[in-house]
Amino acid sequence: MTPLPDDPAALVQLAQAALAPAGCLDVTADVRQRAAVSAVHSDPVWSFTGRIEGGAWTVMEWTPVVDPEGGVNLNFGVGRWTLPFIPPLFGTLPSGDEGGLFTEAKDLFSGFTGMVEGEVSTSYAEAEGDTLVLTQLFDQGIFRANQGKIVFDRETLRPRSLSLVVERPVDTESIGKLTDLDVEILLGPGGHPVSERFYGQGRAGPLRMRVTRALDYTSVRPCPASP
Repeated sequence: MTPLPDDPAALVQLAQAALAPAGCLDVTADVRQRAAVSAVHSDPVWSFTGRIEGGAWTVMEWTPVVDPEGGVNLNFGVGRWTLPFIPPLFGTLPSGDEGGLFTEAKDLFSGFTGMVEGEVSTSYAEAEGDTLVLTQLFDQGIFRANQGKIVFDRETLRPRSLSLVVERPVDTESIGKLTDLDVEILLGPGGHPVSERFYGQGRAGPLRMRVTRALDYTSVRPCPASP
């Protein structure tokens, strides 16, 4: 059995490495998103393909499967791309110019965590059956504790899931003020992503928006070898 790290920060580093793996992966996924402002909403669906090299996204392509007219349209600047949905939480997103999600390259999960990590009150790890659970508590939210949680396989210390709950206003660089955030990433036995869930509420000026985004990976495989 892999020895337990003495410092919870070492577990955080293991999780960050799992979100940006070495090597090259080709992925396909189904993306469903509901965005609503007051009573106006839209429910588009996309087919997504991409490539992750050295942990970073180098290819992102998407095709509408369900493209309703009207409703609420969102755009997220990610490097040279402008995505119409919340970008993947897995993999490092490229840095962007002013107006992009982040000015420095990072994975989106770590980016959201970084918005509140200065408020960490305690961090601890405890064994639960065949898993090891790292919990980072920030402060008490309205109904739940603001916290990050990472579940590891106890035998290998390979991350199985990562989740983050925030129920306090958080200023972002490009999408106004987040008032609620609930995200989760599930990883398979081989460390490849299985699914992602995102729920957020926020304000941009007088407007209040709710976004729910589900990304289900249908294929994750090594890139073809170069001839």
